[in-house]
Amino acid sequence: MEIEILSRETIRPTSPTQPHLRWHQLSALDQLAPQVTFDLVLFYPINGGDQSPPAHRETVLKTSLSRLLTSFYPLAGRLLLHLQLTHFSCASSALGICFSHQIGDGSSWALLLKAWSASAHLGVVSPQLTPRFNAASIFPPAFSGAAGYGFYEADFGWGRPRRLGLVNHNTGEQVVFVGTASGEGVEVWVWLEEEVMGRFERDPEIVGLVSHVDHHHSCL
Repeated sequence: MEIEILSRETIRPTSPTQPHLRWHQLSALDQLAPQVTFDLVLFYPINGGDQSPPAHRETVLKTSLSRLLTSFYPLAGRLLLHLQLTHFSCASSALGICFSHQIGDGSSWALLLKAWSASAHLGVVSPQLTPRFNAASIFPPAFSGAAGYGFYEADFGWGRPRRLGLVNHNTGEQVVFVGTASGEGVEVWVWLEEEVMGRFERDPEIVGLVSHVDHHHSCL
């Protein structure tokens, strides 16, 4: 597949961040944590509901994100959030998102996606989807995995993504649990060395508990 980059832009908030909010203090654990990123790709099919041209979709994403950065102000400073919108020749599209894990966890980024898609629909930032910078009001409960985060609910006006993809830039083994597009069951992403993966896929106990999903399609 040949990729052509048409433009690069820096999205700024619609209003400047207030002076007393321009410094966001990370916790001691966040400062010591490895500088890893969370990478997510949302694939949108051709018949997702909206038939608007690519230029319109780009405008919707940029203007709604600009509004959103006023509330999600820690992302409006240094480049902690990277996005890429890709249009395929068959008219489907993909939205790639890369963000720093130090500035937010999975639930934070799930909230960002929900607020962003709501901003694209409503034209304003929903007060119910603004972040709370008070950990005491959030924890507990605490949980691991991303099965209930609702990444498949990121509808910007042209339907929900049909599937998602995760990227592992870290070395070593990793397992991530995410929800499914249907809302039933759990999708498991596993990164292992090739030799170990072969044994893992043939393990009778694993085979008896999971069903493989074929993502090899000519187009979305």
